[in-house]
Amino acid sequence: MVINYIIEKQISLEEKVAYLTFLALHNVIRWLVFVFSIFSLILAYQGWIRNRVWSRVDRIATLAFTSLLDVQILFGLLLYFAYSPITRSALRNLSVVWINPDVRFFAIEHGGLMLVAAICAHIGSVLSKKAETAGRKHRIVAIWFTISSVLIIFGIPWTRPLLPNIF
Repeated sequence: MVINYIIEKQISLEEKVAYLTFLALHNVIRWLVFVFSIFSLILAYQGWIRNRVWSRVDRIATLAFTSLLDVQILFGLLLYFAYSPITRSALRNLSVVWINPDVRFFAIEHGGLMLVAAICAHIGSVLSKKAETAGRKHRIVAIWFTISSVLIIFGIPWTRPLLPNIF
C-alpha cells in the first residue's frame, strides 16, 4: 500500500512520533465530534418537532459541536501541512494524488469534506442565534447540522482504528 510505504520510508523517527501523536488526538476527537453531532441533532429535531423552547442545553450542545469541529479542523490542518507524510508527499508529487485513491482521499477529499462540514455547522450556529423564535432556531440547527453531519460521515476514514498502533 502506498500510504504505508510513505509513512515507513520517508520520515524520521521524531517525525513519525509527532505524526502518530497528532493522528491519535485527531482520531479521538473525531469520535467526540461524532457523538456531539448526534446529540445536537437529537436536541434540534426534538425541539423542532415538539416546538420546545430553546434552552441553555441547546445552546451548549450547539457550541460544543462547533467548537469540537474547530479543534478537529485545527488538528487536521496541522497534520495536513506539518506532520502527515501522506499529504506532504502528495503535495510534492501531485500526480500521485490522482492515481492512488487512498492518497487522493487524504490529500483532497477528507480535508475538503471536513472544511465544508465545519462551515455548514457554523452557518447553522450563526443563523440560529439570529432567529427570533425557538422553533426557527431548532429548525435551522437541525437542517445545517444534518448537512454538516452527512459530510462528516462521508469524510471520516472509517478504516482507520481509534488509536493507530495501539489497538
